[in-house]
Amino acid sequence: LMYNGSIKLTTKTNGVAIDGSITNSGNISAIGSLSASSACIGGDLKWTGNATNGGNNDLVMGTGDLKFADTGRVRIGDSNDLELYHDATNSRIENGDGELLIIQNANNEDMCFYNDDGSGNIATYFHLDGGSVCTIFSKDTRHSDGVIAKFGTDNDLLIQHDGNNGYI
Repeated sequence: LMYNGSIKLTTKTNGVAIDGSITNSGNISAIGSLSASSACIGGDLKWTGNATNGGNNDLVMGTGDLKFADTGRVRIGDSNDLELYHDATNSRIENGDGELLIIQNANNEDMCFYNDDGSGNIATYFHLDGGSVCTIFSKDTRHSDGVIAKFGTDNDLLIQHDGNNGYI
């Protein structure tokens, strides 16, 4: 284990607390495992080297959770281009560079978008159907006044409501 930075370990009732930050600029190799019933890292945990376990280049989690406090972020990419976090009110996925692609690679499977249905139950609002190759809306759609719904390859069917009148 190579590191640069400061490490302060404090024994807690349920595990280990790490206060400050840990920066790894070297390599970590482990044949065995490190286990604790609970660990808390108060600062940043940064890995710029390789974490290997028994020859694999994967960092493998067991059955436990990886938990972050509110406003703690998962940052991905050399420039932290992709962030996942909860800001104490809302959950967010933010992309800072390039396109954000959500890809379903499972053959003939769907990608479903769910939300609360207004009565405390979860409902499908729309889904991308991989078997029939279409988008299926399960709830009404609403377009604000002045917005044009365009259909056809050449956008040659238009539907619009201007606030007073509807046009097709």
